[in-house]
Amino acid sequence: LDAPKNKQMTPLNDNAPTLTPTQLRNARKRRARRASSKSVTCSPLTAKNQQNANKNENLRRNSSVSQDRGRVTTVSSTSDPSVRYLSNPAKAPIVREAVSYMESRMSMAAKGKSDDVASAVSSPKLFAVHIGPKYGWRTVSKLAVRRSSSNSGDFGALEIGMFAPGSHDIIPMGYSRLQLSSSKKHRQEGRSGSNGAVGRSVHHPSIDVAIDVVREECRQAGVVPFEDTVRTEAKIDEKTALGKKGVRGIAGKGMLRFLAVNVERSTGRVQVTLVWNGRKERGVLTKLVSALLARGGGGNKKEDAVDLATNVVASPQVTSSFVLHSLWVHYHSGDRHDNSIFGRGDGSGDEWEIFYGEPYVRELLDLRNPRPLSRGRKRQRAEATVMTDNLPKVVLRFPPNVFRQANLDAFTGIVRCIRCRVQRFSKAHSLLPSCVELYGGVGTIGLNIADLTSSLVSSDENPYNVACFDASADECLSTTLRQYVKYVPKNAKEMVASGALADADIIVVDPPRKGLEEEVCETMLALIATKGGKLKPRLLAYVSCGFKAFRKDCEKLIGGGWKLEHAEGFLLFPGADAIETLAFFTLS
Repeated sequence: LDAPKNKQMTPLNDNAPTLTPTQLRNARKRRARRASSKSVTCSPLTAKNQQNANKNENLRRNSSVSQDRGRVTTVSSTSDPSVRYLSNPAKAPIVREAVSYMESRMSMAAKGKSDDVASAVSSPKLFAVHIGPKYGWRTVSKLAVRRSSSNSGDFGALEIGMFAPGSHDIIPMGYSRLQLSSSKKHRQEGRSGSNGAVGRSVHHPSIDVAIDVVREECRQAGVVPFEDTVRTEAKIDEKTALGKKGVRGIAGKGMLRFLAVNVERSTGRVQVTLVWNGRKERGVLTKLVSALLARGGGGNKKEDAVDLATNVVASPQVTSSFVLHSLWVHYHSGDRHDNSIFGRGDGSGDEWEIFYGEPYVRELLDLRNPRPLSRGRKRQRAEATVMTDNLPKVVLRFPPNVFRQANLDAFTGIVRCIRCRVQRFSKAHSLLPSCVELYGGVGTIGLNIADLTSSLVSSDENPYNVACFDASADECLSTTLRQYVKYVPKNAKEMVASGALADADIIVVDPPRKGLEEEVCETMLALIATKGGKLKPRLLAYVSCGFKAFRKDCEKLIGGGWKLEHAEGFLLFPGADAIETLAFFTLS
């Protein structure tokens, strides 16, 4: 292995490659777990144990069992692990927890109480949960490229898919794998499945087709999949890219690590990124790139993009052909023993290269349509009415190295709701508010409310966001408004330390799953509610993708003087145990 100089290299045995101390320690842990597992299974079988053993054997016939990292997880070898609750997304545990907590909190806020949780249990439903389409919604996907761990004839061959929970075993994805799964279930059940989901995917059809094309061309070009664990069941064959049982593989070796696919919703074209293991095997990479361009090139037409003159978003295109929007290669070495898919250009060898197409996927949020009315609430009905006037014409730009919501259709509902609340805040206080946005990305929220503010400062730590934000602002905002809209490439902690929130009337935060940093939360609590002896109203719009972290932050904010005014839930990943929470807090 090529390792950093500060790491000692220790040979596993005379014939094995040298390993880092971390890899050796992980290997010892895996051996201990396997030994422990064998000692349990070899114990005498009672009648109950025999029954459980028979049950486990039946499970093994139809699924792959992973014991990596000390956890035993049974996962269908042909199913997306994120669709466990697809038949009824609202029954996911975190969704039920969110509904229970938020309705208690909102009921207490409505009654002017602070800690009487019990009295709120029987109150009317207040926390609406929005569920969009279950299939075809995912327009962004980052997939691992590893060796197949199935017992079929493709054992050891290059495969593209998702990791099974708690392991590095690949669950294959793509249209062909979807059809294979469908045909197997038809043979086993003689019907379409318990929830009618056989043969359907949460991926946009263009992603499934792209996976199949890239897999086929990789195998033809002799691309060696990445090996990120020390495997005793597979060996790399540099010529055939196949595996052979019983021989040690080498960690950190191989060519293609990940495949990232973004879909341009208005055309169905795909932005394909190959995450290559550093600048290695350029000959194989050139062969693969040429093959992909031959299959999908020629579909790059700017006239197919959004119509800015009419502010109309074309209906999402469904295609069964492979049409490239652009083709990128990200050189990101796997030698550094980390699990990041993309690097940030930090001087450690991470580079981006575009071989074909435009640098950005262009997306326009359809804010014209009224929000779904949940539980018949009058305020939502009124909010939907004001959303039809003076809508912005902001075309967002997404290269592959910035964050983009996987379900942009559903996220549009969140942006629409924030825009509506800013309008009501402005009208209630007879002012054009100033706004600061933390964790702003490319400006998905901020640029779509900029016309409702006197000034907007958006920020994020990803250095690739700045060019996207500025290009969208320059193209779509008026000259007068543009001079009051700016982007600061700083993380949230640096922003609050600089005093950016001191004069903000509206604060928008969309933090990662871990929630607000402690420094950010403390700054929120320390905000002075008065200015010049007069009350200074403030509005905080909090978009959370991690409910457990949000719950902790919510308790801190309420305890520090912020009032929870309103909240809604959005299932951006129907079928997964996840919920996006939008909450509005006021301080005055």
